[in-house]
Amino acid sequence: MNDNISKLVIELGGLPLALEQAADHIKSIRCSFKDYLASFKKKRLTLLSQTTYPPFEANIDRLAVMTTWQLNMDYIRSQSEAEGLGTSAVIVMKVASFLFADDMPVEIFNSGEPTISDEEAYETLTDPVGIKHAVEILTRFSLFQRYRSESLSVHRLVQEVIRSNVDRDEKKIVLQCAVRMINKALMSTTTPHAAILKNKNEPHASRGLLNLWNKLAANANALKSYLSISNDSQENKDLFISLESARVIQASAIYNSLSQRQDAALEDQNQMLNIMASLDMEEHTCNELTSVKIPLLERDRMHVQNSIATVLQDNGNENIKSFAVVPLSTDRLREIGNQAFQEKRYEDALQYYNEALRACSNKDCDYRILSNRSLALPETS
Repeated sequence: MNDNISKLVIELGGLPLALEQAADHIKSIRCSFKDYLASFKKKRLTLLSQTTYPPFEANIDRLAVMTTWQLNMDYIRSQSEAEGLGTSAVIVMKVASFLFADDMPVEIFNSGEPTISDEEAYETLTDPVGIKHAVEILTRFSLFQRYRSESLSVHRLVQEVIRSNVDRDEKKIVLQCAVRMINKALMSTTTPHAAILKNKNEPHASRGLLNLWNKLAANANALKSYLSISNDSQENKDLFISLESARVIQASAIYNSLSQRQDAALEDQNQMLNIMASLDMEEHTCNELTSVKIPLLERDRMHVQNSIATVLQDNGNENIKSFAVVPLSTDRLREIGNQAFQEKRYEDALQYYNEALRACSNKDCDYRILSNRSLALPETS
């Protein structure tokens, strides 16, 4: 037994991430180290023989990690079928590979609007229990992790490996599912347009009102990079030129403008307007999509940012977001943000840094907060 463990560690190059994935797989399916090692060697040979020119650099270390992930993905596929979910867990896994790796709220995993075409996945994703079941299968082998209780996170290399196994025809179906799912989630929560309208009657922002929208917008921004109109053939126009795509790109535009990425925001807006010009839309839908000006007007930007944030409470041990007003000093907010960043809770860190900036006076802004906040901002394509 120890000899097989040693051999497996050697095969995996001692990579912690690969070892964690392998351990979770072995524990979940209760196989022996010897059997897993044999399976790993077969899978690696399969990967090596698939293509002479892989879509990314297939060095030995990366190949070891890829192989363990491939084994776990195969088991997710078989478990989804065996536990009565059909292809549902696989659909969720593939959709997630095109989303924001650090924080995917479970609200995204739904039946879509318009509804997704996969009948088995539709049946599962219309049932809250079915959704939890599909998500639970993904988290069994450390391919995906729980990010807070109602969100998932995934290593970007895992996303890369999943995407590399999606062929051209299937990619269109997966992207369509992703667009429709985010569209439904956006339609089911308060948007900046609604929050700004609300502000006309209530001058003080309702803190936390746009917290879920902000997470959805981060995922819309990640997905948007795969929704290129100009580079796709005519047969894929129906995916990219649709009302749901326009909503996804609108959310991305507002999200980028909030993050002071105005060039990206304007590019998103132009793409959205091009889509709208190709669609027969009702007037109220056009007004909804164009009501928030890009770049954001300063008053709108401040209101949206304040509506995203929740009041923060420090209990000494954990960072708890609360709606009780508990003022924290700028230095304390920065320290808690640094701790969240070190723990790779980047969304939390960003929120603490934003609150720290709001707590600064206009004449005395701590440059360290700005520097740390720039590190916590999500990656862009």
